[in-house]
Amino acid sequence: MEDARAFDQNKAYVLAAEPHSVFPIGCLSLLSFTGLMPLSKTKALASTAMFHTPILRQISTWMGLVPATKKNFIRYLETGYSCIIIPGGVQEILYMNHNYEVAYLKRRYGFVQVAIETGSPLVPVFCFGQSNVYKWWKPQGKFYVHVARAIRFAPLIFWGVLGSPVPYRKPIHIIVGRPIEIKQNLNPSREEVAEVHARFISAMEKLFVRLQHRGTVKNAVLCLYQNFLSQS
Repeated sequence: MEDARAFDQNKAYVLAAEPHSVFPIGCLSLLSFTGLMPLSKTKALASTAMFHTPILRQISTWMGLVPATKKNFIRYLETGYSCIIIPGGVQEILYMNHNYEVAYLKRRYGFVQVAIETGSPLVPVFCFGQSNVYKWWKPQGKFYVHVARAIRFAPLIFWGVLGSPVPYRKPIHIIVGRPIEIKQNLNPSREEVAEVHARFISAMEKLFVRLQHRGTVKNAVLCLYQNFLSQS
């Protein structure tokens, strides 16, 4: 964590974490019951598609996740819960690669708009190594991309220990940045949303740079390409 003193127990934050990977298991460490975050009330929001997928549905329910609808998002923030969300969403699986981690932020403005409407500070989070806790396979080609976009979900085959949903024991480095303070506006303009979105991406870039200098993850390199953030 960059600065634990920057967090206020009386505020609700938008913890925007990347990447999604097969299952964003690293993000669960941000939940209040772990005691790792200086926040007493947290709630993790997951794509509604996960609640319609065998195995993932059971895992999501068992973990206490809730569907990532705008209504749920705003309701929990307004009742004092800091919300953990994955801006890239499950469609980020389309760009998942065995050789590097990728965060897809193109056209992902919804979480920024909600943060502005509720006046909730934005917190950049990145989970390095999360993509290695499961082995997985997914089809390639344009047809797969078209189908995934049509159903708003990227089907794939994944497995953990002994072919089960239990993840492999691999190191995950979860880096939490400083909160980006936001002035509340119930009806933000596109320009305002775009400006805050740009600040968020900039903060994520700086998080990578500081991480690289500290050597927490060896050979970490940030590449911003066509609105992608990748580590290789």
